[in-house]
Order: sequence, then C-alpha cells, then structure tokens
Amino acid sequence: MGCDAQFFPPFSLFDLTHFSWNHHCGNGAFGERGDLHQACIDWARLQEGRYPALRWLVHCPNGGKRSRAEAGRLKSMGVKAGYPDLVINRSSGIWTGFAVELKSDTGRVSQDQQDWLEMFLDEGYLVVVIRSLDVFIEAALLYLKGESLIGSRLAAFSRK
Repeated sequence: MGCDAQFFPPFSLFDLTHFSWNHHCGNGAFGERGDLHQACIDWARLQEGRYPALRWLVHCPNGGKRSRAEAGRLKSMGVKAGYPDLVINRSSGIWTGFAVELKSDTGRVSQDQQDWLEMFLDEGYLVVVIRSLDVFIEAALLYLKGESLIGSRLAAFSRK
C-alpha cells in the first residue's frame, strides 16, 4: 500500500504532533511507547557493527512515575522536562546529531518537548517524532548516512 506522505519543508513541530505514520501508512504499530523504545534500542544495538555511531545513542530517563522526593532529587541533579527520548550527540554528514521523541499512536508533544526539539533543530540535528519502528529505522539510516530528508518518505522536520 502506497503512502501519500511527503516531505515539504519547512515542517513545524505542530505538523508532526498530529501525524501518525501508522495511521496514514498502515505500518505495524506498537501498543505501548515502551515497546517501541525497546525495539528501537534493540535494532540500534544489532546495527552497531555496521554503523559505529549507534554506540553513542543514549536515553536519559527523565520521564515516568516517581515519588515527589525522587523527582525533586533528580531535578536538583539537572534532569529537565521534555528532553528527547533518544539522542546521538555526534555529527554525521550534514547532521550535527540525531534527536528522537517517541510517541504512542495518540501521544502528543508537550511544550517542554517542543522547546527541546526546536533547540536541537536550531543546532542542525536531524529531529524526528516517531510512532513506529520502521520510521525510526528510516530516520536513523538518513542520519547515519548523512543524507537530506528531501525526497524521502519520512515525515520529519528539518531545515536541511
């Protein structure tokens, strides 16, 4: 089944928060955001031999349920709301880095997340909000190969 989603720069963050690749293109969805997160990490670990930059893919656990005391302690240590789920702080071709926000099919980007994603975008990162493993893989490969999004089917936003 073909997909009519195309890249038309410049995308705004608002465009992505209402775009579901799974909904529009029928790709396999994950029921829980955690399942998608784990699948992305598993894929990246399997590909590290071929793409060594994936070694630097990190997750900062700044979400989830915590007691007030634990949340306060983490905040005092520098944890900040909205930081992307997965980040590579290393340049690759035209990209300064790679920032990924994972969302369930109905998840929305918060204002804090939007602020972080815009900052990374301003720094030249490939920034994506994803809802499926296949879109993560496509975005990761574009980043790893240092290629532009122009001409790809990827629903992402970029200034390159």
